[in-house]
Formats: sequence, C-alpha cells, structure tokens
Amino acid sequence: MFHRRVFLRTRDCFARLTTGVPGRTVHVLDRTSEDFNKTYNYSGKFTECLNLASYNYLGFSPPQGECLEKVIGAINKYGVCTNSPRNEVGYSSLHQEAERLVAQYVGKPHAIIQSQGFSTNSTTLPILMGKGTLIISDELNHSSAVYGARLSGANLRAFKHNSNIMTPYVA
Repeated sequence: MFHRRVFLRTRDCFARLTTGVPGRTVHVLDRTSEDFNKTYNYSGKFTECLNLASYNYLGFSPPQGECLEKVIGAINKYGVCTNSPRNEVGYSSLHQEAERLVAQYVGKPHAIIQSQGFSTNSTTLPILMGKGTLIISDELNHSSAVYGARLSGANLRAFKHNSNIMTPYVA
C-alpha cells in the first residue's frame, strides 16, 4: 500500500535521472508516465535545473580546463585515493603537508585534520576527554557530539541554545 500510494507518487520528485557533468546547474532527463510512475517514457530532452544536490554545486569539475588538468596531474603524481583523514584510510605525504600548513596557520607545532561526520565526533571526543573532564555543550549539538561526549565518561552539562545561562539538566 505504501509503495503504491506514497513511494511511486513521490518518485518523480526524488528519483530523477541526470545527464552530463554536474556544475552550478544539472541536466535532468525529461520523462512522462502513464501508469503513476511505475514506468517512465524518456523524451530524449532535458531540463536545466539549479544544482543543490551534488558536491559540484560550485562547478569545479568541468569536462575540460585548468581544474581538470590539475586533477589529472595530481592523480598521476599521487594515484587515486579516498582523500580521507589518516585515521580512516592511512597517511600520505599530502596529509602530512596539509597538517603542517594548518599547524603553521594557527601557530601551533602540530595539527591533526579530521573529517566531519558522525564517526569523527563519536570516536574522537572519547580520546580527547575522559573522567574528570567537564563538557559544556549546546543542547542542540548534533547527536554525534552528544554520543561522543557520553562515551568519553566526562561530566556533560547542556545549556539552552543561544543562551549564556546554564540549564540545570544533564544531557
């Protein structure tokens, strides 16, 4: 019932095929359906739409030009990798150079670069904090930060969002 009444009707909005290289805009293939989106008939035409759903919304990956040439040069020099932090997939000379530059920029002897995401907060906070540490946290912090803080064993106190007054409850 859900599949027929909800999923098939929303498929036209959320499951659209695209063609070409995404940039500031994306080409969405035009289609029609005679059976409430169970099947589609593609016209061979497309509609140009504003791109809000890929990592290329700034248009840095055109099919030709300086950016592409630099990417090919980097692949030839360093190979293909996931470009993740060292604690996820290993450590390369690029990680070392980036961390050196960050440390230099903030005026510290060393720096560690971390990616964003649930696993970063939930696994890094317990390493940095533990019993005897007090964590003062915005009540609207992402669940990954709350989870990491709880895993650390530290004392966790939350404050009301956009307030400088501590609330009396424990998160």
